[in-house]
Amino acid sequence: MACCRLKSIAVKLRQNHPELGEIRGGLDYSIYLANEAVIIVNAEENPGEIFGSQYTVSQWCFDVQINIIEKTGLTALESSKI
Repeated sequence: MACCRLKSIAVKLRQNHPELGEIRGGLDYSIYLANEAVIIVNAEENPGEIFGSQYTVSQWCFDVQINIIEKTGLTALESSKI
């Protein structure tokens, strides 16, 4: 069976973290929260270490909501039914 990927064009609607709440942007080194706070996170030497902040985070999993604007291919499930 051929491997197929979902191909689509999407816009991010919302991004949330269970401990930090709504995230407005960032993910590499700076995370911008909805309350205007900015968290600086080490992504290289000590990944996940937060610099100069009262926030503590036990896991770095995010919930990202998107809106599919245009579907440009089939999902693996759709492909398997062909």
